[in-house]
Amino acid sequence: MIVTSDNENVKQAESAPQFTANMPHLNPLAAASSIAITKHADGITLEFVPDREKSDLVRGSGTIADKMIARSEKEVARRPKSAKAHTTLGIALLNAGDVNSAQAEFEAALSIDPVHYVAALNLARTRIEQGRFEDAERIYFHLKEHYPQDPTPVLSLANMAIRKGQYDVAARMLRDAIGLGHKAITAKHLLGLMLLKLGRNREAISILRLAAHLEVRSPALYEALGVAYNVEGDYRRAVVALKTSLSLNPGAQDATRGLAFALLELKQTDEATNLLVGYLERNPQDYAAKQLLARAYAARRQYRSAIAQLTQVWSDIDEIDEKDSTMLSLRVNLANNIGAYYLENCEIQQAELWFGRSISIGPNVSPIPYNNLARVSLRKRAADAAFEILRRAKDRFGDNPDTLFMLSVCYYQVGLYDTAIAQISGLVESGKATPEIQCFLSSVFFEGKGDYETGMRIAKDAFKRFRDNDVAANMLAYAYLLMGDPVAARPIIEAHIEKDDEHWTHPSTRVTFTATYGLLRITEGDLKEGTRLYRKAEKMCSQLGLKELARVVVQKMNLELARAYIRNRDFESATEKVREGLAIRDGNLQYEQHLQALEKRLLGG
Repeated sequence: MIVTSDNENVKQAESAPQFTANMPHLNPLAAASSIAITKHADGITLEFVPDREKSDLVRGSGTIADKMIARSEKEVARRPKSAKAHTTLGIALLNAGDVNSAQAEFEAALSIDPVHYVAALNLARTRIEQGRFEDAERIYFHLKEHYPQDPTPVLSLANMAIRKGQYDVAARMLRDAIGLGHKAITAKHLLGLMLLKLGRNREAISILRLAAHLEVRSPALYEALGVAYNVEGDYRRAVVALKTSLSLNPGAQDATRGLAFALLELKQTDEATNLLVGYLERNPQDYAAKQLLARAYAARRQYRSAIAQLTQVWSDIDEIDEKDSTMLSLRVNLANNIGAYYLENCEIQQAELWFGRSISIGPNVSPIPYNNLARVSLRKRAADAAFEILRRAKDRFGDNPDTLFMLSVCYYQVGLYDTAIAQISGLVESGKATPEIQCFLSSVFFEGKGDYETGMRIAKDAFKRFRDNDVAANMLAYAYLLMGDPVAARPIIEAHIEKDDEHWTHPSTRVTFTATYGLLRITEGDLKEGTRLYRKAEKMCSQLGLKELARVVVQKMNLELARAYIRNRDFESATEKVREGLAIRDGNLQYEQHLQALEKRLLGG
């Protein structure tokens, strides 16, 4: 296992995935708004999304809305005692965004006819627009009493329950609305979203699939189905559903973002890039889409293009109200991510600048830029600076797993192995460790402590928990080789080594896997092939700009060749390899110590 700070991959400050399910608008009288669904590690949250901004109404402008209002006003002037005329004018005003004037017309209609169905439902809509939810709820209960077989008031009351966070109540009401309706598409759509919130994803998908089958020309239903598949993590089906939605409503914002997200999760980066580039040509101010495009470029290792997308967003939101916590978090995350892409592109000075900027903008927002700045310090071989940065992060954010991981790396690099172990052992024991953290702990026992039994136990557990993860697979294969068991290591290596580029956790992981393959061949006795594979790993480092990792690969190659020559009792060749390994400066401290021990042994000390 090649251990170096280049392996501690820089972290992106990624927001929790958010998807928007627009209402199908098949029941215009029901209380209905689009809902943003945010997926977190422990479930999802729901938030109503305001309708797209309406253009300011300009009387006399000759627009369709203006003409409709003028025509309705003439009808009211001609028939001032007509509840229908006042309701029609109210609807025209409400659709044009003049909520207060619309409210007055609906109230006038109800003063004429107190149980006028359409006027009452639309008055409730104005109450919702004004944030007067209790007033709206009273209207819907009143209508439910007068029209007990009508699903619309029940559907609207379910909407009110969602706003109050009463999701179980909303789900029961929606089932009642479905029982009262014919196709009940709107109710099925909303029930699907409620079931997602309640964690019943498969049932939600079943309901939404039924709704889409009943109303095959509704893009909103396929969009909601795509959202459900994204939440479930079934990205292939999400792609199919969202492509169908876009075929019915080309260029739709939320479906495009959802599709791009699913494609990126599937590592179909070329298709995601093409989708987003075409979309952004028509919608250049969509910041969320630009951030997705940056992610797509980064996946293709086009870091400069990724940086360009994020700096465009940064420039557009540079001046903000510091009290706006959402925009503050966005700026902090943008600065961090720009720094992360610079670091991935081996532009350390720029990376350090942007991480520092992220911290200075919002010192209490996130530990991620602190941890990344510590990574920069480690690459600059400034362990003291890294310790100080991480102590600041721990003081502000507590025991963040990545902060603990980076502290462990720092302690490992200065030879304090027990302290390094203490930082992350709790995460591993509690099952909260990532594959990288658990494998690093295993390597500390192997390389630092020389405790092969404990290192092997941790490596086996990591592979059991994260079987498809290449970092865990590499660690276990390496552990078997250190234990002198190439037969057990070979199938693990062969199962991963031929993967396509985009399927590796990180490009550096392919480097370390190639080096482990080289160790396998050396352990099997083929020193020439083992050397070739280590040199191949070194060349890959050069192509990726990973200078430190390249030095460590060569250092490790010489260490393993020296050990092999000693096993073969070729002490002259072993001495030569030890000297070549020790000639490497700024490599891995532990490998250097192993080489020094071999030198002492060869010299008879």
